[in-house]
Amino acid sequence: MKIILILFLGIFPIFASTLEIYSDKSILTKNIKENSFIVPFELDQKDLSINSNCNIEEISFGNKIEDEISLKKQSLQNKLKALKDSYEIIKNSNLNTINDIKNLSGILNDNLTSQAEISKEIDSLSNEPAFYTKKVTIKQSCKNPKTTISYPLNDALFKTLNSVNFKDGKISIKQSLIISNLKENLDDVFIKIYPYSVKSSKTPGKFTPTFIYSEETTKVFDAPATMSIAKNDSLKASNLEVSQNQNKINFFEISKQHLKALKENIIILNSQVLDANLTNYIDAYSGSKAYIAASFSPKNDINEALTQFFLNDVFVQNSYESKISKNKISTYFFGLNNLIWVSKVDLNNNEAKFNIKNNSSVDQNITFVTKIPVNVEVEILGDLNGSAGSNGKIEKNFVLKNNEEKVINFGYKEIKTSK
Repeated sequence: MKIILILFLGIFPIFASTLEIYSDKSILTKNIKENSFIVPFELDQKDLSINSNCNIEEISFGNKIEDEISLKKQSLQNKLKALKDSYEIIKNSNLNTINDIKNLSGILNDNLTSQAEISKEIDSLSNEPAFYTKKVTIKQSCKNPKTTISYPLNDALFKTLNSVNFKDGKISIKQSLIISNLKENLDDVFIKIYPYSVKSSKTPGKFTPTFIYSEETTKVFDAPATMSIAKNDSLKASNLEVSQNQNKINFFEISKQHLKALKENIIILNSQVLDANLTNYIDAYSGSKAYIAASFSPKNDINEALTQFFLNDVFVQNSYESKISKNKISTYFFGLNNLIWVSKVDLNNNEAKFNIKNNSSVDQNITFVTKIPVNVEVEILGDLNGSAGSNGKIEKNFVLKNNEEKVINFGYKEIKTSK
């Protein structure tokens, strides 16, 4: 498999089979060498686009074609019926000798065994969803035409899934695309993934004057168009990053994929292994618990997706994570660390005492985080010296040895109200 991040300039070659995935639609394009081809049965003529260097003189659609599973199931059902009929005929035969009875008993047992095996196979096929196709025939005005067909994959499902594992001081991040519910096998397909909607508005909204008085409420002609634009603009590209400057758009290309119908097809888009710093993040401003946190700087963008988190190969949790840009220092959390014990005792107004103990057998990095108000000037009290950030955040980093306990006193008092 080969994955390339391409700079799209508006023109690209057409391959034997190309699947284009947008945030709201997917389109399959095929080169065809014959004047007849197979398409999904549900496809309407208005959804089929045919491009050729010849004039298309005629298009005709054939009847429904049964899929392989349905045909195999029907064949097995015919065999089963034949076995049942022969069973009844043999069972009702007139027998003259004991040997005939013994032979008949063996034949009937073999028949019943065959019936059971075929019934089991039919049941297994019944769990496989069936899909149907139809034949399309076109008549063209020249010999040796160069023709492509395109149509939407309306039933196909696409979702992104990220997997994050912290182990031995490294964080491995794998980004995947899952394609499922295809109605046909796609062999050696070329996939292009775009991070925008096909339906995105290409023109600005209609300009109309604004009125201060009651006339404004009667000017509603643009309301539907405005609502439509808002809806389209709200569509998010959950698959990939886009950097759009005039005619330049970044997208992914994935070549030589073999996609199976009615199966989950998992495609690895990107994988990176990074150095990471592990610490225990204590949210003293909230629940006062210790959370395992890994800080890192990705070499490639990490796109928003449902993310599976693993700690030393052990599954921790699923959560939906937003996009992280490359080279940006970021943090992923891997759940509570129950070996770091934290207790909080409230003292006077806006003052508290925190007891933190490392109950593990190894030294642990601690990041103690609390906050002060940002709309008033305050004096910081206790053990946390220094100034807070513009968002009021105060952070203290230290190492807690195994079985060591540390007490942190923190508080603040108001000096004056800011204007």
